[in-house]
Amino acid sequence: MCPARTWLIGLGASAGLIAVFAVLGGRAPVGSLARPALLSLAAGTGFGVTTVLTKAFTTDLVDGGLAGAFATWHVYGLLAAGALAFFLLQVTFGSGPLIAAQPGLTGTEPVVAMVWGVVVFGEQVRGGWYATLAVPAVALIAAGVAVLGRSFAAAGSRD
Repeated sequence: MCPARTWLIGLGASAGLIAVFAVLGGRAPVGSLARPALLSLAAGTGFGVTTVLTKAFTTDLVDGGLAGAFATWHVYGLLAAGALAFFLLQVTFGSGPLIAAQPGLTGTEPVVAMVWGVVVFGEQVRGGWYATLAVPAVALIAAGVAVLGRSFAAAGSRD
């Protein structure tokens, strides 16, 4: 598995990101679409960390069996991160319309998990001609999320 220093840096950076999104979302005006959008980024980041800790736990489970898996910190970190992410999800749902929160929830978790996969677990990202197709595809997805978010905001302003 990864060195403890790598885990500390990654978890610290993720916790900082969650805190920034949660504070910004908490300070956004009540009833605004920014509030659930920002809180959803905090929840999505939390679920990304949960995904990474699930991978670490399953690796521990395969390597050391059930007793070995519960002897590591990963399972307890998974429980804590999962509880925090679920709490943030409930706060997000209570902060405004789902339509404002869904893009952040859906998009943040896989991005966080992919970054962790490359940085912490040393997974390889395909390059070459594949990247020339993937980069514009990601840009189109991001543009689509932005357009949907604006159209939802416009729809909400007419009510």
